[in-house]
Amino acid sequence: MSIALGIDESHKVSDWPPLQEQDICHVLKGFGLSPAAHRPIRWQSERPFSSAGIIRLNDGHEVFIKRHDYRLRPADSLTDEHRFIEHLLAEGLPVCAPLRDHQQLSTLIAGNGVFEVFPLLKGDDLYHTTRSWEPYHNIQHAASAGAMLARLHQASSHYHAPSRSPCLLTSCMEPLLQEDLGESLRHWVLTQPGLSAHLPANWLDELLPLITPFHQHFLSLRDCMTPLWGHGDWHGSNLTWHQDHVYGIFDFGMSNLSCAEFDLAVALERSFIRWIAPNSSQPIAYEQIEHFLEAYNHHCPRTAARNALVASLLPLCHITFALSEIAYYGYLLGDKAHADIAYHGYLLGHARWFHSSAGQGLLYALAPYA
Repeated sequence: MSIALGIDESHKVSDWPPLQEQDICHVLKGFGLSPAAHRPIRWQSERPFSSAGIIRLNDGHEVFIKRHDYRLRPADSLTDEHRFIEHLLAEGLPVCAPLRDHQQLSTLIAGNGVFEVFPLLKGDDLYHTTRSWEPYHNIQHAASAGAMLARLHQASSHYHAPSRSPCLLTSCMEPLLQEDLGESLRHWVLTQPGLSAHLPANWLDELLPLITPFHQHFLSLRDCMTPLWGHGDWHGSNLTWHQDHVYGIFDFGMSNLSCAEFDLAVALERSFIRWIAPNSSQPIAYEQIEHFLEAYNHHCPRTAARNALVASLLPLCHITFALSEIAYYGYLLGDKAHADIAYHGYLLGHARWFHSSAGQGLLYALAPYA
């Protein structure tokens, strides 16, 4: 097992049972579709957090089916997500909207599962074998990803909806908005099922000294932000590609109301810091960051204050997701080992890294005059 700052490379298979033919027949019928008569399941995903696969239909087409445990993704939370996707599609973004049944519902509940069905997204899945937290394959990919994220934020600026219903594993910045960060986090933890029981009693005593300086900096810049919905998990594995260009965007499971700078911070944290080797001689993909941000800024120019806001959010943007992962592993899966990794490696480890010379150097590079 190789673990560095919460990254466990042995954990590659889905946490949930694979789709079965009886599942998909029932679900497809609900959407007025019929599976192929012979071996309808062409491929099954190995990603964690849900069960998913590509399904052949009897008319020769294919669809993508995803099943969530109802405790992780209630139907109303998925509906919030689907409305955002449909808005982006109407704005011309390369996304696939979920199918709807005869009642115009985009989810189907069966047993403990909540299902959604999508048309297949065009493009190549070039990152399906890339390890988590690795940089893009090249600077051209980084630039194209930056430009596409800017397009998404432009489209999202016309979308007005409240935060999605509380649930585990979404991108959430709400607790960061309050002056009293400790009290805000303590209250937010209560909205995450099972989380309190899987946190040590002194979790705030360990966390707050690491993040309070960054939070105080963020508060001084808070008035610069404009709320908007973000993708919440922007990296190469959630994009399809045609050669060196982004062809499509998928997996909006962590999307939520935040702001462009928070979504940018998440994108930087996901793809440009080598968390699997944070103590290496080159832990940060600086050249890729430069091309990513240059392409983003070409479409959405940012002021020095907004650059500083991104830098202030970078050490903070993982906090709620890391806490939520603790509940996911400890409460939903009963996996104490991975819950401990999420706490010590991800939550505390990432925050601690930003106090290192490499972390401080990155923050200065992003906003040298902040």
